[in-house]
Amino acid sequence: MSSENDKCFDGAVILLNPINIRDDHDEVITIYGLLYNQEQKHTDDLWTWELNRYICYLQGCERAQDNGCRLAPGLLITATDNIIALNYRFKSLIYKIMKEDMTRYRLVEATAPFAILSDDAEDIFITSNKFIHKIQP
Repeated sequence: MSSENDKCFDGAVILLNPINIRDDHDEVITIYGLLYNQEQKHTDDLWTWELNRYICYLQGCERAQDNGCRLAPGLLITATDNIIALNYRFKSLIYKIMKEDMTRYRLVEATAPFAILSDDAEDIFITSNKFIHKIQP
């Protein structure tokens, strides 16, 4: 979900149930949604499929952390300190497990790029509930 147009986010995926992920400093980050560029979405036939897989992946990470695991870039460290590479095969397994419980979401698309403050988002992740209320019609 990245491209040259990342600075021009004019679309948002709003999760109806936010996802909580702990970062490297063990601080909880609540993800209320994901930002995207409409042009990228409309030129990518697999966009919705990839979005569904990504939401399931985030939910799987949340559940794994709730069970005592930790996340590192590209790795899942289990509660027993076993390291599992988060490769395509593992992400596919997470998708199959989480698909039935997938968070519902809705798309909000604007006619101009969103005015995003530093507290509103981190990379493509919407981390401010106030931002969600600001962009919802």
